[in-house]
Amino acid sequence: MKILTLILLGICLNIHLVHAQGIATVVKLKGSVLSDDFPLRLGDHLKEGDVISTKRASFIQLKFVDDTIVNLASDSELNLKSYRKIEGKRKNLIRLLRGKMRVVVNRMAQEKETLEFNTPQVSLGVKGTEFLVNSYTLGGSPSSDVLLIKGSLRTTGAGFNSFDMEPGQYFNSQSFVRSGMKALKSLNPRDLEVLKNSEEAFLPEIGEIGELKDLSKLLVGALIGISDTEKESVSIKNKPSPKKIIRKKTIKKVTKSRSNSKVKGVLKFTYNLKKEKRDIRDAVLNRSKNKLENKCFYFYYKLLPGADGPERFRKERECDEYEYDL
Repeated sequence: MKILTLILLGICLNIHLVHAQGIATVVKLKGSVLSDDFPLRLGDHLKEGDVISTKRASFIQLKFVDDTIVNLASDSELNLKSYRKIEGKRKNLIRLLRGKMRVVVNRMAQEKETLEFNTPQVSLGVKGTEFLVNSYTLGGSPSSDVLLIKGSLRTTGAGFNSFDMEPGQYFNSQSFVRSGMKALKSLNPRDLEVLKNSEEAFLPEIGEIGELKDLSKLLVGALIGISDTEKESVSIKNKPSPKKIIRKKTIKKVTKSRSNSKVKGVLKFTYNLKKEKRDIRDAVLNRSKNKLENKCFYFYYKLLPGADGPERFRKERECDEYEYDL
């Protein structure tokens, strides 16, 4: 009995140590991120069952004990449902409740191991892979987007049969239920390479009540930090300028010339301030002052119910949220 008691005590101590060390560590963090309503900090450990939620303009990167990396975007919620070893085999389940995540599984799944990531609409079984997932509401119903960057995914979901994805393929769950395999699209190799090299970029929401949105166009916006939940948007980052653009009280025709080449797949822009609307023009002209005050903006157009045409809106964000100056 004493020997049995010591064995059981040893097992309990081992389980306690595993939970004390946690299953994941916060390696990057920006803004306000909570775990079960408690603020997280760099270096904090997370345990099985924790629910992580990111606030507006926030971001977190988690590194798990098996070297899996999970990035969680702003306004997202993640449940570390199950993360354990049974007889030396991983049995992991992570649920994206809402928002966006990017996952890199660095250690290939071995025989009898289960590495599963899911949303309310889809379930993704992985071996060794990198992929992006969104979970949101579309037309009053749950919707999920999935894009595979590399590796392979075994995908199942409510309303459709299981299938295997190849690198570059993507789909929206609602569209897939409507159209089956015809809804499985492929991103062109150039844009896939851009997304692969942008390690902290997320997948724009591609779902639409009708046809899917054009992912290649959306990626331009996503990689420069504009809101991908709006149909049309223009991002402007304030940047100190050595030249004064405005003279006296009259605004003359001033063109901010840039080449048409791409940097990391993102198009550069040319501003003709005389033709820009006042709010956009002011953001460009006052970029030096606003930059010092950490005030940066993005502009987007949204068609409101009953309106004759889209209206323009402006939202403020911290300047370091933008990867490129426009």
